[in-house]
Amino acid sequence: MKKKLLIYTVALMMFASSWVGVFAADEVTGGDGQAPQQGDQIEQNDQDLELEPLDNEAVDSESAEPTDENAVVEEEQATGETEASSEEPTSETAMPEVEKLGEAATGAYNVKVTKFWSTGMTVNWSGSNTLPEDTDYVISIEEDSWSKNVGSAKSFNLGGLTPGKKYTIGVATADNAYAEEITFTPVPKVNPSTLSGYKQIKIQWTGVATGGATVKYKTTIGKKDLSGDIKYDKTAKKWYVVGKGAKVGTKYSYRVRTTETAKDAKGASYTVVSTDYTDVSDKCVSPMYITIKLKRNRTFTSLDKPKKKLHLKKNTKIKSNGYGGGCYYFSWGGHKYRVSRVSTKKAKASYIYEKEKRGKMIESAWNYSPAEAEFFAEGYMAKKGKSNKKYAVWVSFYTQRLYILQNQGGNKWKCIKNWNCATGKASTPSPTGNKSIGKKKRKHHGIGWWSSFSSKKSIANSLHGNTGKWILGNPQSHGCIRNMPKNAKWIYQNVSYGSKVINY
Repeated sequence: MKKKLLIYTVALMMFASSWVGVFAADEVTGGDGQAPQQGDQIEQNDQDLELEPLDNEAVDSESAEPTDENAVVEEEQATGETEASSEEPTSETAMPEVEKLGEAATGAYNVKVTKFWSTGMTVNWSGSNTLPEDTDYVISIEEDSWSKNVGSAKSFNLGGLTPGKKYTIGVATADNAYAEEITFTPVPKVNPSTLSGYKQIKIQWTGVATGGATVKYKTTIGKKDLSGDIKYDKTAKKWYVVGKGAKVGTKYSYRVRTTETAKDAKGASYTVVSTDYTDVSDKCVSPMYITIKLKRNRTFTSLDKPKKKLHLKKNTKIKSNGYGGGCYYFSWGGHKYRVSRVSTKKAKASYIYEKEKRGKMIESAWNYSPAEAEFFAEGYMAKKGKSNKKYAVWVSFYTQRLYILQNQGGNKWKCIKNWNCATGKASTPSPTGNKSIGKKKRKHHGIGWWSSFSSKKSIANSLHGNTGKWILGNPQSHGCIRNMPKNAKWIYQNVSYGSKVINY
């Protein structure tokens, strides 16, 4: 019975196997009897199958949890990735292309240049909120093929750059997952100079090489910002700003630097101020001061406030900054006064000393330049009255030098000549102020070329020539202004009646 049962069981199994083969063949051919394509896997038919005897141990083994080979491979790959991310990037880490990265153009890092100087800049960034605080970053300069791992820092100083050259600055995570870049051009340092003028000072400079960047200039004096008054002189091709209201004898310091308009990764503009600045200092044009003493006690009435009285004792020292009509003019306590010359003694002038040799002028090491003479004349005439004459004369009492200025129109003047002269000595000063040519005389007292600047009827107080015994370059006359004969002749022949003579 058992034998028959075994035969029936085997037959039944063979019958079932034949039907499985039919279904398998139909599945492989797609049900239409066509041959399988390359790469398809075909199952074995029942004729290739070998029946294994039933074995409890084998069944137990097959019923155990199978090993997933694919899972092992994935684990190995994951392990490899972990090891790679833990490697320290080198300084040669390449900057990934910005446009290919997820946060490239979003400005998520907020990369900005916060300050710059002629050969470098400070770059700051905030990082991304989605990244850990200890994320390492790489900063790079595309133009120099340079990059550096800066760790978790969010600021870096780039130095050794070329002024006026445009740089592309990139910031990326060390694993090159996110990146952002900006461009910036560090510009050269400004090198300003100054011009002394009439109660004002001009600060001027040549524009720096911008490399296409949008650059402006910033000028300050202390906490006061003069940037809004900066202008450009097309003729001189210089930028300038005028510090007005300067007090005589006071030295002023000005600071000049550049500012640059930059753009972040989003394209938003912001301003960066250079840390490279230049300080320049100067005084306005100084008059020649004369110190005098009072011969006796005196009471003075203010010229600008008639009821204001000033009582000074004998031998009181007074510092005069002007002279005219036989009187010294001075300021005391914010008010103006005058004292007769005959009421004073021991007058002493303060001026730039120049060493001279008889018959030969020796130029001093310091004088107001022709440009300063032009600036002074323009400022003085703007306050005291303009001139339409071809020439004007400025006599600097402080430097004992005379300047010839040619009218350029619109209260613009060009200094065409300048030379040493000699004004009145402290006890007999030359009249100061806004004068004009009133009378001329070819020769007087054996001296030639007289051009009076204080009267239309008299030749007293004139510009004239000198003799061989008179030394130029220091105050020594009785009120006239002495010049070399050839220079006095030039004034006599070219400077017309009514032309301005500024004695200051």
